[in-house]
Amino acid sequence: MFISKIHCRFFFLPIVLQFLAPVTSTGAKDLGVIQPYLILGGTQGAMIEQFDEPDAVAFMNDGRLLAGDTVNGRFKIYTILEDGLTIKTIGTPGKGDCQFDNSLVVVFESGREIYNEVQGIACNSKDEIYIVDQGNHRIQVFGSDGACLPGRSIDLSLFLVAPDPNRDSARLQVSARWPSGPEF
Repeated sequence: MFISKIHCRFFFLPIVLQFLAPVTSTGAKDLGVIQPYLILGGTQGAMIEQFDEPDAVAFMNDGRLLAGDTVNGRFKIYTILEDGLTIKTIGTPGKGDCQFDNSLVVVFESGREIYNEVQGIACNSKDEIYIVDQGNHRIQVFGSDGACLPGRSIDLSLFLVAPDPNRDSARLQVSARWPSGPEF
C-alpha cells in the first residue's frame, strides 16, 4: 500500500471544497452569490496534488475532507489549516487488500457504458472510512488515520448494483447473483 503525505500551500484544482452561502438576518440562506472557499486539484495526473476522474467526496466529523481519485486507484484525506493543507494519499490500483480496481465495464442494452470504479466514500461516527470498490465487488474499510482494515471489508460479489438505465430516475438497481451449477 502506498501512503504519502505532504504539507503544502493551496492548490488550484477541480474539486470545490466548501459551498457556504451567507445567512440573512431572518435565518434564510441568501443564495445570490456563492463562491468556493477553497478549490483542490490541478491538472489531470497521478501526482499527489492531482486527480484523474475524482468522483466521491465526504467530510469526516473533525472537518477533514475525503476525496476519491478513481483512475489513480486511491483516495485522499485533506486536513485544511489556516496556513495551508495536508494531503494524505492512500491506495493503489489493483485487486489486493487496500487496492482499487476500475477495469470492468458494464454495458446496458441501450449501449450506455458504466465503468466499475471507486463509486462512493463515507465515514461513520468513529471516522472509519468506507470506500465502495465496485471493480472488486466490495466495500473497503479504513481507520480514521487511513490505515487499511482488510478484515472489515464487505463482500458484494453476490450483488450487482448499477444506476437505473432511465437516466432521469435518480435510482439504483440492485440484483442478486445467486450461485448455480453443480458446485453449489
